[in-house]
Amino acid sequence: MIHAELRIPADIQETLYLCVTQAEEWAGYLLCGMLATDERLVLLGREWCPIPERLRIRGTGAGMTWHPDFDVEMLNRAQQEQLGCVVVHHHSGPSPTPSQIDWNTCDSLLPFLSREVPERPHAFVVMGDRAAVGRVYRKGEYLADLSVTEIAGSALVSWPTRARPLKLIMDSDLRHDRLARGFGSQAVARLKAARVGVVGCGGGGSHVIQQLAYLGVGTLVIADADRVEVSNLNRLIGAVPGRRHRSLLDRAFRLGLGDVGRPKTEVMQRLVNQVAETAAVLAYRESFPSAATVAALRQCDVIVSCVDHLQVRDDLNRLCRRYLIPLIDIGLEIVPGGETSGTVAAISGRVTKVQPDGPCLRCQGVVDDAKLEAERGGRPPGYAGDPRLPDPAVVTLNGAIASIATTEVLQVITGFAGDNSPNCGWLYDGLTGTVEKVAKPFRACQECQRERAAGDV
Repeated sequence: MIHAELRIPADIQETLYLCVTQAEEWAGYLLCGMLATDERLVLLGREWCPIPERLRIRGTGAGMTWHPDFDVEMLNRAQQEQLGCVVVHHHSGPSPTPSQIDWNTCDSLLPFLSREVPERPHAFVVMGDRAAVGRVYRKGEYLADLSVTEIAGSALVSWPTRARPLKLIMDSDLRHDRLARGFGSQAVARLKAARVGVVGCGGGGSHVIQQLAYLGVGTLVIADADRVEVSNLNRLIGAVPGRRHRSLLDRAFRLGLGDVGRPKTEVMQRLVNQVAETAAVLAYRESFPSAATVAALRQCDVIVSCVDHLQVRDDLNRLCRRYLIPLIDIGLEIVPGGETSGTVAAISGRVTKVQPDGPCLRCQGVVDDAKLEAERGGRPPGYAGDPRLPDPAVVTLNGAIASIATTEVLQVITGFAGDNSPNCGWLYDGLTGTVEKVAKPFRACQECQRERAAGDV
């Protein structure tokens, strides 16, 4: 059975609601990309197209009626751009109840639309104030009822098919009692239901993975192709050196060898299992964007990027825009002082957020074509020193940045900060110990316009 969902960026949802909640009933088409697996189908809101006033037909006595020319216009767009059509209107109240006229319209219009663009799903949705009801069609046939609508902004807000009171959820073993006391029992439930991706299992990524396990995240998707090296042991959380003195029993059973040479994903999976044995870990000993990592990460609720290379950041930026997944990208640079001074000239860290309704990494200047070209020439821009030498790295500074990033994951999943969460993240100065929030207006770059909610192609 297919689990059908609708995911809409918060800015598009705001525009849509201003249109459909007028005093006089109104409607329109939400053109959508899609994410499809064998068991899950997500319609990804890409563009809201309200029915123009000139095409509205009044006086029919059948609720809201519009000229079929608008259906043809939307169908042509859907065919040309390979998008799904979601017809949306609004019924006031917490729990929308479609009328018989609504269902008659749905059952006559949706088979037609879905036959004309059979590669994409289409839907008819009635929205209430905090809930949404709908039917999804594909290839001319009813496919599924809409199970949930998700509004994706600074936090992921789920609208059920019917408004229901929050239920108190108790953790019987009291494991997350202190978290529930501060953020509520629903936060514990949302974390348990969440699927979080972490790309890069190095110094910063290992901190993030450990903290996500302690928070009680239900499913972790981790990806890294590297193995543990001796130089990683000063900062890779969970990695241990081999014992200097090993007994005959140790040698016989290959104990005490340590983690040098072991895949980083294997070490991280062991770390998570030690902290939270019920958590599911999907570990990929591959570099993103391999086919397997793309398939797994596109189903995440939020992704944390803990990588060194700008090209990987750019690829993650594109993936998250396509599937409306919040992305949290971390970076840290330590600039040494003079060779004999023993001081550090600068410690600059950042936690950059890419919200579905906000600017992407390219909009924010983290990635651009010139920087990517410079990276292809040898060294990622922003790294100091000789390209043949490794960059400075300290466990405490990695931990500071990782903690800010993981707290942003907590915000995305639970929405605890409300409107106080900055849309672009945080800047960290390690010399002064200060953190400054970053907020920028969303002026969509070409990447945003091309990729946002495009989904599967």
